[in-house]
Amino acid sequence: MNSIMHERIANAAVALLPEKEQAIWSGVRKELLDASNYPDLFFGLVEADEVAEKRDPEWMKYVVISMPDGKKFNCHRLEGIPNAEERMFACWFQETLEAVRSGNFSCAAKFLGCISHVIADHGQPAHLLDEKIASDLFLQGPLCGIFHSMIESLSGEIPETDSRASLLAPSPEALLWVVSGKIRQLGKRERAEIPVLFHGLEAQDERICRESAGRTALHCAELTADVMHTLYSLAAGLRWTPAPFDLCSIVPDSVLCDPYLNRDIMIDRVPGRDIRHPLLPDPGDGRKHRAIAMLPNLEPFIHTTRETWAEYRIPSGMFSRFTALVGLCRGARNEEGLAFEVLLDGVPAYSSGKVGPDAPPVFVDLPLGNASTLRLRAVDLREDAYRTKFYSPIWCDPCLHWR
Repeated sequence: MNSIMHERIANAAVALLPEKEQAIWSGVRKELLDASNYPDLFFGLVEADEVAEKRDPEWMKYVVISMPDGKKFNCHRLEGIPNAEERMFACWFQETLEAVRSGNFSCAAKFLGCISHVIADHGQPAHLLDEKIASDLFLQGPLCGIFHSMIESLSGEIPETDSRASLLAPSPEALLWVVSGKIRQLGKRERAEIPVLFHGLEAQDERICRESAGRTALHCAELTADVMHTLYSLAAGLRWTPAPFDLCSIVPDSVLCDPYLNRDIMIDRVPGRDIRHPLLPDPGDGRKHRAIAMLPNLEPFIHTTRETWAEYRIPSGMFSRFTALVGLCRGARNEEGLAFEVLLDGVPAYSSGKVGPDAPPVFVDLPLGNASTLRLRAVDLREDAYRTKFYSPIWCDPCLHWR
């Protein structure tokens, strides 16, 4: 992102907040927008700097993060530092909460500006593709050295939206985990803009590129607004009953899936007769669902287990149980039944038994205890599974319920 887009994202985030919060942050809008570029303005600095101090005498407070062992790092230099990003967000969240509680909204706005910047960087397509791959795609062509600098230089108007800020989590610790997952999902979502940008560049159509930049900025602003709204609500001591956490909204930490699904799970769709006609997830109840679709390995004549899974790291003790509705997707190719299993910390904790192509969906309700990993697995139970069979297992409305 360039400096203009970082400011637009922070500004757009304010517009998505409830009116009371809009009024508060509008009163310190300059501080918020200025700080949305602090990580770039003070890039790499960790010691006193005369030039930096002229911009903001307290710049170190916002961009230099201290570790428990006393070591310090710049928020834009995280390489080689264990858990640096988690530590950075934890620090910024805590500082924001304390500033809001003390009524120091100018200070809070600067921390929020830094948060907005890092969220936007995670959504920036220029940061989501290895430039060496871009060089291969444009190998010996008329475009050279274009990707990172060219994409970051794009400025687009953020489109209007009806979305409004949502509360993400009931505690700062929970917010840290949720934001980590949402940021990864943001990056995955914005990676889809890369072919759009390539097309715009090759067609010399600046409108395509600017519209793409605007879409990405909107998604970054939406997540920034959610963080701002949640932090303000926590600082104000508001209490609410959080909705169950939707596992479809984050990226799993590890996945095993057949290449037919590009070695990844699919969300809210199942492959249909061709790439332009995916199916909606339907486990047999005819209702609309959010769902995770996965596919066991289809390689012929294998003598290992045909399985597929997605594993999620979850905070130990933060959630009470996991629920989902499982089955084989109607209308998809299903030649054999599967068992749906859940593993907690690598230990089997649930099995549906074999669920056939025409079987009704099965409801899963599993206590989580203090598990720190959750693996959703579908496995072919046939003894002669070396012959390939097609199946389309789906986990509908997979949710973690807060304690």
